[in-house]
Amino acid sequence: MTPEILIAFAALLLHGGAIIGAGVWQLGKVRADVMTELTEHRREVHKLVDSDRRAVQQELADLRSKLATVELEGFQTFVRRDSFNEVMTRASAENAAYREEIMARLDRQEMKMDRLLERVHQ
Repeated sequence: MTPEILIAFAALLLHGGAIIGAGVWQLGKVRADVMTELTEHRREVHKLVDSDRRAVQQELADLRSKLATVELEGFQTFVRRDSFNEVMTRASAENAAYREEIMARLDRQEMKMDRLLERVHQ
């Protein structure tokens, strides 16, 4: 082998090594850029997840509050069946008595009107 071929071969190896080194260096930069972008996207995803989590927690807290309010109102307005039936029986009896009083009064008024009409026709 002649010295020119050896020099050319050595230069070829040197260029190949330089190209490989440059490629590795570029890949390292790309990796760093990808890692930086990935970190930024992770932060954005964490922010979105945190805001959604807070919204869901607030909705659950509101729902718990509403359930507590409904349970309290139900407790305050709850009437046992026996008590309800007793009240309804009493109300029906009072209604019937009131109706009888009204009917008696109407009967008395009719009798008075009949007497007045008899006097007028005599």
